[in-house]
Amino acid sequence: MNKKIIFVVIATLIIGVISWYSFDYYQLNKMNTVIKQAKTKVLKHYRRNEKMNLDLTEPFPAVANGFTNSMRDVIDVLWTFTDKAPASYAGKNLFLSDEQCFTDIVEVDGCTKISTENMTRLKSLRQAYLDSLADEEKQEKAKQDNVRKLGNTACENWLAQMPDDYELFYLWPAYGRVTDLGYQVKGDERGGTTKMVEVQVNYPKKPVILVLKNDNTLVWKISYTEQTNIAGVWAAGRYPQVVVGVDKNTPVLTTSYMKPACKKHIGDTLPLPRILKSYDEQHISDGKIRIGRYTDNWISHGNIESLKKNPETERLSGELGIQQLVKEGAITPITNAELAKIREKQGKTYSYYPERANEIVPRSYVIKKPMTFPKGLYGGHSVDFYFLDESIPLPKGDMGHCQLTTSFGYCVRNCY
Repeated sequence: MNKKIIFVVIATLIIGVISWYSFDYYQLNKMNTVIKQAKTKVLKHYRRNEKMNLDLTEPFPAVANGFTNSMRDVIDVLWTFTDKAPASYAGKNLFLSDEQCFTDIVEVDGCTKISTENMTRLKSLRQAYLDSLADEEKQEKAKQDNVRKLGNTACENWLAQMPDDYELFYLWPAYGRVTDLGYQVKGDERGGTTKMVEVQVNYPKKPVILVLKNDNTLVWKISYTEQTNIAGVWAAGRYPQVVVGVDKNTPVLTTSYMKPACKKHIGDTLPLPRILKSYDEQHISDGKIRIGRYTDNWISHGNIESLKKNPETERLSGELGIQQLVKEGAITPITNAELAKIREKQGKTYSYYPERANEIVPRSYVIKKPMTFPKGLYGGHSVDFYFLDESIPLPKGDMGHCQLTTSFGYCVRNCY
């Protein structure tokens, strides 16, 4: 009798184990089917501004959350399975984008298995990116709302101070025809060093109005003769302009897209309602322009050096901000060998000669300490950041157009 009971118990256990593994195998096959379906739908939605329809929460009940990255025309979706899902899935996650798949569940075909801690990291990084996109949108909306509320008081006040009879000179630097100061001035948040143009004016015939235009931040150093009357200066551009050298009583107006001053005079537009009836357009070369004859007696007020950012007490932007972080030990260049390991976890290849394993990858950095992104990391000023140590907190600030990749291969922003 005892032998029969023992046999039944053993048989029951064997059947239970087989059933357990069979059930788990069955569930895993279902998950693989879900992922295949999801990838198909993600590829179908690989177009900008198309409404998403990626609810694949069956047969595993889950909260699905997705978003479209309009900058890259891609979609990602994150499933967090509810307590109504099988026990091995409840509370776990599946993240999928056009090229990436991560899960903290069991091994799944086509997915990178990561720890629950790293899944939490992925969620935090993804949310930080979503927050940054929302913040950009909010700032842009606030700027546009501000423009709509702006009057034209600043521009009209400047225009009201201009004389009835004058000579207007419209100065627009030719590309590359400016002087590099070799440092960054306050207010320049584009990245790189600030450029300068010297304007010498010797024109005693009539009061002079200078209209200065440049897309990037530019320092306009103005010098003039004692017989010259500079009646007003208007500097406009997409980014803030800096005017030095004129007398403190000279009316100076600066307008830009970044910091609009008047509703009708925003950014690089110059619809001057009155003073553009006639003007002389002057193209600048070699960082200098002289209006009138040369003299040894130039008058110029202000000190350009006083405009310089102090890297000991101020944060630099763009490439200079990156150099500042390197000097502080917050980031270090990544090597070929380190990048190859991360690329492998992304399902990608990164080839290099073995003897170059310790050579650094240009414009690519490992985050070593808590840090804040420098301002102005857009366009050609952007770089690639990587985590090798996931205990380091996510950086603060605006990551611009940079990509940020974890040690387990998850990437946000401009991934490639």
